[in-house]
Amino acid sequence: MSPSSAELHYARRVASATARASRNHGGFKDFAEEAAFLAWIYDEPMGEPPGIPTYFMCREAKKHVSVMLCG
Repeated sequence: MSPSSAELHYARRVASATARASRNHGGFKDFAEEAAFLAWIYDEPMGEPPGIPTYFMCREAKKHVSVMLCG
């Protein structure tokens, strides 16, 4: 792999941004504060736990973009 096509630089930027974001967010505290709203959104028992971090990811992304595709 040539240095120009390596993704290490981008991976480091993402890791750095993720570390900053995790320091600015309370983790379980955020979930506890949003639990009632998440239950209302799903309108059923949450059978897919990955939906919870996806909600938080999309909430943060909304500050910067209008549409986010997950899949």
